[in-house]
Amino acid sequence: MLILLIFDFDKDCTIRQSLFWICCFGLVLYSFILLISRLLNLAEFNDNVRDTISYCNKLNKTIKIEYLIHFIVCVLLLFSRNFLMFLSLAPLVAWHCYKYYKHHHYVDPIELYHSLKEHRKDGIISLIVLSIVLVWLIIKGTICNVNLLLYTKK
Repeated sequence: MLILLIFDFDKDCTIRQSLFWICCFGLVLYSFILLISRLLNLAEFNDNVRDTISYCNKLNKTIKIEYLIHFIVCVLLLFSRNFLMFLSLAPLVAWHCYKYYKHHHYVDPIELYHSLKEHRKDGIISLIVLSIVLVWLIIKGTICNVNLLLYTKK
């Protein structure tokens, strides 16, 4: 029963729902790639960064894009009535909104060495949550597409 509730085996999957899952998957995948590149950049920082200001400006732009994508996907899931998936992503989006409004999301060139560990920890937690949502989207989108192929009227 729990599997039916989580993955919503619905025979009435439409092309619009299928496109919705593909779009959500694309957005989450893009955010996942941005997050991995941010974590790799933070790991490289200790080795060989000479110009911290341009480095931090580049990271701050990707962080804003990543937060915006998380918010858009969360709103799309809410409006499409996928409450379980929405609830799995909502705490991360709430944390990102809190950090954005308190201006704790910025990577400051002066405080970078002191806040590096915190930024890495936040990135790893985001990576875990996005991995779960990404796998969930793959499974749900695949089921929707298979049901669309199997149950379309000929």
